[in-house]
Amino acid sequence: MQIHAQGDAVYLLQRDPDEDEALAALCVPRAELVRQVAQLRERTQGLIARLSGELGADVWTSYVRTEPTFAP
Repeated sequence: MQIHAQGDAVYLLQRDPDEDEALAALCVPRAELVRQVAQLRERTQGLIARLSGELGADVWTSYVRTEPTFAP
């Protein structure tokens, strides 16, 4: 995946490096992409907080040296 931002646009190119073939090429408005990423980040933080509370360990946002013990 190659991503390049220029001006008001973000360009995304998904390639198969083994075949040197472009699989998908997109151009999206930068402001809208930034807005959606912010919404997704907020939603993801809420999901991680909920999962961490339910399971008793946060294994998504920090390095875990030993296997966590999840709440029953």
